[in-house]
Amino acid sequence: MTRTTLTVLALVLLAAILRALYLGDKSVWLDEATSILLAQSDPLTAARSDIHALLYYRVLRIWLLLGDSEIAIRSLSVLWSVATVAVVFTIGRRLYGITEGAIAGVLLAVNAFHIAYAQEARSYSQAVFFVTLASLLFARALERPSPGRWAGYAVALLAAVFSHGYAALIVGAHLAALVFLPPGAVPWRSVMGSVGAVALLAVPSLAVAATFGSRGAAWIPPTGARDVYETLRSLAGFADLPLLLAYLLAVSLGLVAAGRTWAVAQASPVSFRYGLPAAWFAVPLIAAYTASSFVPVLPRYLMLVVPAMVLVAAPGLARIRPVALMALAITLITGLALGRVWTYYCCMGKEEWRDAAAAVLSRARDGDAIVFYSPYIQPAFDYYRTRWARAAPAPALEPVLEPAHLPPSNARTWLVVSHDETVEHTGSRRLRDALVARYGSFDEWRFNGVTVFLFPGGRRP
Repeated sequence: MTRTTLTVLALVLLAAILRALYLGDKSVWLDEATSILLAQSDPLTAARSDIHALLYYRVLRIWLLLGDSEIAIRSLSVLWSVATVAVVFTIGRRLYGITEGAIAGVLLAVNAFHIAYAQEARSYSQAVFFVTLASLLFARALERPSPGRWAGYAVALLAAVFSHGYAALIVGAHLAALVFLPPGAVPWRSVMGSVGAVALLAVPSLAVAATFGSRGAAWIPPTGARDVYETLRSLAGFADLPLLLAYLLAVSLGLVAAGRTWAVAQASPVSFRYGLPAAWFAVPLIAAYTASSFVPVLPRYLMLVVPAMVLVAAPGLARIRPVALMALAITLITGLALGRVWTYYCCMGKEEWRDAAAAVLSRARDGDAIVFYSPYIQPAFDYYRTRWARAAPAPALEPVLEPAHLPPSNARTWLVVSHDETVEHTGSRRLRDALVARYGSFDEWRFNGVTVFLFPGGRRP
């Protein structure tokens, strides 16, 4: 086998191992349960709920035929994430050389942020894959233009946008990267034809997604300088200070290499090799935080720039001399990154719906009432109740859809609380106080992100 083939296989193996480890250990949380619910819904219902990830839900619907365990539903994201590592290596090798491609592939393979969302049944890994693939096809189409290559670029771009709306930011990055080419070398008709076709198909749905998304994202706090810092930490793999500083140094070295190339070659294909990853990294970040007053921003929405970050850093690291010092620098970053990967494995869980559902279902009786606060958290509980009911009969619980309609006083009542991040948890507190006033005593179980209360039947004496 060739050196390139061996390198790709090694990177894919490393990425697959890190993403498959402990894949089923963490409980399904609310967002993952929502993904399953929308995947099982008809396309119109899914589009009304989350139109900018519609392609992911359609793909997940097919994937669920393989099973709906934690490992099964998350393995789709693992597949996209591992494939992204291979594509990043291909881009790095094409732009710079095999050494730089291998460095970029290793940095992405051990990135804890990328691994975390490879182990989550959400659309982010799929969106990042198509963004990365679109960037590769964009570079190829510019190098050797043909209708087929531009059509492939447009399809990949459209798939990225319908995997997550923020992927549309890559269009601005690609257009900005054209500055690094001589104007006469840019096939503007083909570029604008591809971008225009994607805009024609995607803009109406993105407008709807932005409208409904901003309404449903009131829980996201206003963006400040601290949020920018947290985003950079996330992009670098949930970095602690040493890893963040190492990444900043590596990216700075890459930008210095780009600046030197520009000083010598000016606008040219050589400058474009450095300009494409730099624009891909910078433009989405600047655009997202410039518009953050109108459109909410979370670090995971900007995961699409992680491949660009490692592609910017790779040539800077590759130029360190002597070679032993380069190897030491790469080993240091990789070691620090693997430390953050282990921290993710052991200490960065989300809601423990598996344990919460087990606490309820192991103690519930037929006819018990159950109240969810807020009602939208119920799919996470239902995911486990439905799965376990296939193996053993589950108690027939009566869900109370509106907390105002409390059950009769002779019914045992369960109250399940999660995502009640209001001031002093006032909504759930009022509901709990109403049940205490009715029943008096209660039992309580606390899990990460979920609290379960059991109120016995019978009116308070």
